[in-house]
Amino acid sequence: MRLGATATVLAIVASLATACGALPATSSSNPAALNGQALYHETCAYCHGANGQGNVRLSAPKLWGKGNLIQGSAYDTPQALTQFVKRYMPLQPVNGLNPGSLTTSQAQSLAQYILAQNRAH
Repeated sequence: MRLGATATVLAIVASLATACGALPATSSSNPAALNGQALYHETCAYCHGANGQGNVRLSAPKLWGKGNLIQGSAYDTPQALTQFVKRYMPLQPVNGLNPGSLTTSQAQSLAQYILAQNRAH
């Protein structure tokens, strides 16, 4: 499947899952953030939790909400967070994605979704 088609499918899945209550709603109507929401739950939630709460046992920091690692840090901009995610995430293989295998578009979508959650809390 082409990347554009994958993004469209992810957006549809995210919209349906949010409407059914399976995923938390994103505070952004940005399509990239919606794609990031589906991708987050597919790849990042394993370590960082479904609600970005983090997992001390896995050394995965809290990504949004009170006391999160992102807000107010050097990664509190879309560009900086995108670069970090693209270069280092996922830290371990998850659902067919290996460390450093995310596309720039996927990393941007994830960054926008994560930052949208930080702004919502």
